[in-house]
Amino acid sequence: MSGAHWTPAPRRRNLPRVNARTVAGPNVHPSRTGRLLLVLLVLAGVAWLASREFYYRRWMDDDAFISFRYARNLVHGDGLTFNPGERVEGYTNFLWTLLLAGCGRLGFDIPVSAQILGALFSFATLALFMRFGSSWDSAGGRDPWRSDPIAIVPALLLCASASWAVWAVSGLENTFEAFLVTLGFLAYFRAMADESGNRRPRRRNLLAASVALSLATLTHPSNVVFLGVAGVHRVMVAIRDPARRPALAKTSSDWSGAISGSTSAVAGLLNGSGSAV
Repeated sequence: MSGAHWTPAPRRRNLPRVNARTVAGPNVHPSRTGRLLLVLLVLAGVAWLASREFYYRRWMDDDAFISFRYARNLVHGDGLTFNPGERVEGYTNFLWTLLLAGCGRLGFDIPVSAQILGALFSFATLALFMRFGSSWDSAGGRDPWRSDPIAIVPALLLCASASWAVWAVSGLENTFEAFLVTLGFLAYFRAMADESGNRRPRRRNLLAASVALSLATLTHPSNVVFLGVAGVHRVMVAIRDPARRPALAKTSSDWSGAISGSTSAVAGLLNGSGSAV
């Protein structure tokens, strides 16, 4: 046929299989010297934070002494009351107050225990942030010294924060609730990472997220926002992907069980200790 040109189809070549790791490029890890520098940098940050907390230990927030008094009266058998016989709930950090009462029951000084616990949870939160960074490594690495050095940046920022050091020894629940919120989202993000990799999420991660965020809500009621954000995100994911709706049902069951169990425990403790709103 005139004017028509026939072009032969290109031969199909056997190309090598390409996976996500090949596309992303080789996984670059710090050298041994680089890892040593990272370790020294983190140790320096932790030492700086410890020195700041030791310096600020002479100051305590006056609001903390409200919780101290409730905890002391609970230890002495007067219930969660500020003045024995007056059933008024004058605290907002229920779980923190119970934790301090437990320390007092063991014979420890309550204000000193509050500062020690606050400092311990400040360092525990650093460890969680580093764990979070290594878990976010796309290559699946779990060692922050071998994965991307960016994993230690959040921990270093906390070490350099004067506010973090001050409130760690203030006697209040700040670092405790930060630890619980971080733990909750760490577990939740791990479950999401399993789903994005077409793997079935471990139920223990979702259960740990619901329990940690519920405990954070018991520590301070404002933390219910984080529980709500995670729940709304879970629902949105299920709406976009119907195949994940059975997993959503299990998650909802776990979360409702954790919340209802926590609420029942609070009601029982308040009724038994003679405290009311």
